[in-house]
Amino acid sequence: MFREIEPPPPPRYRVIEIGSNAYALNNRGQVAGVEALWDNGRRTPLFKSPPLQGSTGLRWAWGINNAGAVVGEDFGRPFLWRNGKMVYLPLRPGDEDGMAYAINNAGFIVGMAGGGRFVLWRSGTKDYRILLQGKFVERSAINASGQVVGGAVSVEPGKPAARFPVLWEHGKMREFPALGGCRFTDIRPFLHCHKRQTTCDQVFTGNRYLPFGIDRSQHSKGHL
Repeated sequence: MFREIEPPPPPRYRVIEIGSNAYALNNRGQVAGVEALWDNGRRTPLFKSPPLQGSTGLRWAWGINNAGAVVGEDFGRPFLWRNGKMVYLPLRPGDEDGMAYAINNAGFIVGMAGGGRFVLWRSGTKDYRILLQGKFVERSAINASGQVVGGAVSVEPGKPAARFPVLWEHGKMREFPALGGCRFTDIRPFLHCHKRQTTCDQVFTGNRYLPFGIDRSQHSKGHL
């Protein structure tokens, strides 16, 4: 005789209020958010000095990797916080501002500089490479393989702004104007596409776009 096996109980989670916005989480459970890093209930301030007089913009942490390195912006200055030390990422002459959005476990950082250029900081923090210019860049992400995704906004005189997702890999930038209004928001393990104010979440597998929320087991071989 066979007896019915009861399904395992659903997982239980505990919600912890950290008192501020949280923007990134790594595999160790560390959380990066507004001006701080949370680790096992302990809050570590990222900034030891008050804002410069007359500063405008935001003072937030946007990304974190599994080593606990945090990136973000300090009133228009992109930064890397690592092992308790703050380092401001370099900008090129003429760049008025910048921000760092994400960092992978190899230490490669993606973000925006000079009013909208899509950039990648490599080799520590010594220099950066321009991935896309001429278009304003929205949030971006990077995976362990160094693939970079984000959203670009093209503005032409007399025309409405056009928003579309972009993917940088193998030294080349790929634009996807057919997905107008969307932007890629993540690339781990699938490439997610999000459209503001509407239900347009999609997953990129190979050269196909599939509705977000699919059974991932059906497409385990198609992720980037």
